[in-house]
Amino acid sequence: MSEAGVSSMESDLARSYRAQSYWLDSIEESLEPRPPLEQELQCDVAIVGAGFTGLWTAYFLKQHAPDLDIVIVEKEIAGFGASGRNGGACSAWWDAIFRWLRNPETRTAAVHFQRRLIDTIARIGEICVSEGIDCHFSHEGLIMTAANAEEAQQFSKAAHVLAKHGFPAPDYEMLDQAATRELVAIDGACAGFFTPHNAAVQPARLARGLAKAVCANGVRLFERSPAVKLEDGRVVTDRGVVRADTVLLAAEAYVTKLAGFERQLAPIHSRMLVTAALDQSLQEALGLLPRRSFAMAGDGYGHLTADGRIAFGARGSYYFGSRISNSFGPQTRDTQSVWQLLRTYFPALRDVPMTHSWGGAMGLPRDELPFVFLDEKRRFGWAGGHGPAGVAPSCMAGETLADLVLGLDTPHVREPWVVDALPPLWELEPLRWLGITGVKTWRQWFPA
Repeated sequence: MSEAGVSSMESDLARSYRAQSYWLDSIEESLEPRPPLEQELQCDVAIVGAGFTGLWTAYFLKQHAPDLDIVIVEKEIAGFGASGRNGGACSAWWDAIFRWLRNPETRTAAVHFQRRLIDTIARIGEICVSEGIDCHFSHEGLIMTAANAEEAQQFSKAAHVLAKHGFPAPDYEMLDQAATRELVAIDGACAGFFTPHNAAVQPARLARGLAKAVCANGVRLFERSPAVKLEDGRVVTDRGVVRADTVLLAAEAYVTKLAGFERQLAPIHSRMLVTAALDQSLQEALGLLPRRSFAMAGDGYGHLTADGRIAFGARGSYYFGSRISNSFGPQTRDTQSVWQLLRTYFPALRDVPMTHSWGGAMGLPRDELPFVFLDEKRRFGWAGGHGPAGVAPSCMAGETLADLVLGLDTPHVREPWVVDALPPLWELEPLRWLGITGVKTWRQWFPA
């Protein structure tokens, strides 16, 4: 059945989900929600959130303990949040690594973590094959470009640090201007930084496919079931209750709407758009084939989709009071700034129209570091703070959280993001808004 055929038979609610991103809009299956939770249930593990982290956690729990009774409650539908709106880069390039490598206490664990993150890219592709998830997985690497000498120097420093700790070329490799231009025709690029450890994916297809896979393995997933309160051993939703031996939180930025968690994360919005399909000659001229991801040191990231469009995004904004916005129409200032940025990098796109625009929120911890946490006494766990490159780390977080829940003694549970306490709380407003906005402005003018 065609996408148009599915859409024409959907409810207004399902069609509203399609409007959240191109990734959701282009899915051929119906987006009608699964039934909500309207009763009281008992289970072994209750998970709040059906995005990547929650779904991967359920997936790995079932891999280790097939008889485990798992319930997931989701406010909207699987893949509604950041998992269905991100840039689609499944990457081993992650800023948190450098902070851990600089710290002597976490350096050894950080090296293990980086190797595991590299291995995770291919592993996700293998799982997609075994589970029949067609997420347009394209393992062709990532080219990051520098527009000036300062940005090139930052890449050179990163390459030196990574090589020093066991990740030289071809894991991470500096490129001169000519070699960079051979990979991608970004206007003004003077140098590049390449890693093969990156895959382009259709993230909503991955999230929806994972949801099907875990449900097929016996996980009970209730959509349109927002959690309103968490207690020891209980998840209270708007119309039902789940009692569980272990409660796990996997809701990223949306936890700010949950009582008691308002200041745990700050919702930072990214902005995305896609173009109309490009003819193959233009795809080749811009260096977009094969479907390699690209990014700029200043701002901007993207890749060629399986149907020949450019999906492109940029970091966005924090809104006062931790407000989460879904208003990113084509004429908004945020969208237009991203559109202008894309055409600055690729002037040949001047006559190519934009077809979709959207935005989404990711959760930023106060210390800007991702975390995996389990309180053994309360049997409460949480993984979050993955940031703008969270597609691959969310898979690792889910596996690590599963290991902690099951009490497995694996190298994963000794990685630097496994913490004994949750990140510090964000300040009250207006200090929170002033701090985040001020740091963003400082980094734009004085990058690290």
